[in-house]
Amino acid sequence: MIPALEERAAHFAEVALANVTREYPNAPAHLLAGPDELVPPRTLHPVFYGAYDWHSSVHMHWLLLRLLRRGEGVSGVGGLGGAVGAGGADGAVGVGSTDGASGAGSAGGALVGGGALAEGADGGAAVGGSADGGATVGGTTDGGTAVGGAAIGGPAVAWDGAEGWRGAVVRAMDAHLTPDALAVETAYLRAHPSFERPYGWAWLLALTSESTALAESGAFGESSALTESGALTESGALGNGGTSGGESGAHRKSGALGGGGESSALTGSSVTRGESSAPFSVRRSAQQWRAALAPAADAVADLLLAWLPKATYPVRHGTHANSAFALGLVLDSAQRAGQQRLVAPVAEKIRAWYVPDHGAATRWEPSGQDFLSPLLCEADAVRRVLPQDEFAAWLGVFLPELAEADGASFLPPPRVSDAADPQIGHLLGLCLSRAAALRGIAGALPDGDPRTATLTAAAEANLAAALPATTSGDFTTDHWLATFATLALGETVAD
Repeated sequence: MIPALEERAAHFAEVALANVTREYPNAPAHLLAGPDELVPPRTLHPVFYGAYDWHSSVHMHWLLLRLLRRGEGVSGVGGLGGAVGAGGADGAVGVGSTDGASGAGSAGGALVGGGALAEGADGGAAVGGSADGGATVGGTTDGGTAVGGAAIGGPAVAWDGAEGWRGAVVRAMDAHLTPDALAVETAYLRAHPSFERPYGWAWLLALTSESTALAESGAFGESSALTESGALTESGALGNGGTSGGESGAHRKSGALGGGGESSALTGSSVTRGESSAPFSVRRSAQQWRAALAPAADAVADLLLAWLPKATYPVRHGTHANSAFALGLVLDSAQRAGQQRLVAPVAEKIRAWYVPDHGAATRWEPSGQDFLSPLLCEADAVRRVLPQDEFAAWLGVFLPELAEADGASFLPPPRVSDAADPQIGHLLGLCLSRAAALRGIAGALPDGDPRTATLTAAAEANLAAALPATTSGDFTTDHWLATFATLALGETVAD
């Protein structure tokens, strides 16, 4: 794992788990055909109901799977402040908070989310003061989750020290990525062929691709298992052999682990674990997720292939509908997602739309609510479809000012006057998506190309400007920025 991501992995997992299981507030993109369609988000989208909107839920699921795959040998501790709680009686550790607070593990395990640590009466330490259910994030086990100081509806997120964040991720994904629930999502996509086009489509393919990578990964040996309590065995997480983690999960009384058919705090539904003594393989779970996601990926591929011939012009603005960003993600994901049929038509569309462009200027950017750079998204897409020498030459024609620029003057970070404003706050994401695109473009240039230093310096400046705000405690930005921070830190969907 990239070191800068490793130290944030547990905290990002904490935030992402809270997001994907939080139904409200919600911004559904559903066109109502009548009053009967006024239903809760979870009815329309039994998998991707959380994280404020559908596409954010999808890419937060992607983030959780990526963190799980990268988590081989990484202890489930340490947040943005690098704080680590002391181990409890069962080896529990606290998750570091953003402000450097650390919490002491109890017998049931401690979780520190934002520095405020309250003692639970039975299940261990809790953030927000759970009386019986174990560790929770920002609220209680009965659905009141606090986000940015405001109580909103949504289930609590809980894990004990024995399982760590990786075990919690597996439990949540087992509950979400089921064939029946994804069949509802697939039917919705086919019934609403322009829904989430193309941004959400691309992230769905990325999620499917990541499930395949995890299912085929050597990161977890055959002994990588969840015990009956839902705990990820420490030996299994690191490879073959070792002993079982046993039944040390302190949250079984409240059903927070969802073990043995008890109610899961992550979903509010029953999660059946099968035979009480059976271990549960991380790899086996990932294989099940991949199979469940495949029909949805098929639907997205069908929709993309039907849409591309009709898409006469690209969308060039810096928000969700940006064509270049989505098509780049599709190219990164298609083959591993089992959708090789997308590669040629998508690459051809990128060449047709963007290779003729020339004379772009960074003074055109940003717009006031961008979270993507149209110029960088375009260059980042083109580098995927041209040979290295051709791309280097094209970049000189497309963005001639880059040859004379330096890292301090080239695309400096924008001023973010109000990060809590849902649209102005997009500019934090712009910094992060810029950093990721700048790294991608720099990596596609030949060795010794002088533009590489400028691109890399600009990437670092934009990353530094936004990374501290990635998990601020404000749901306005917390529901999506951690994914883009992960990309800005050097991960790519294609990895």
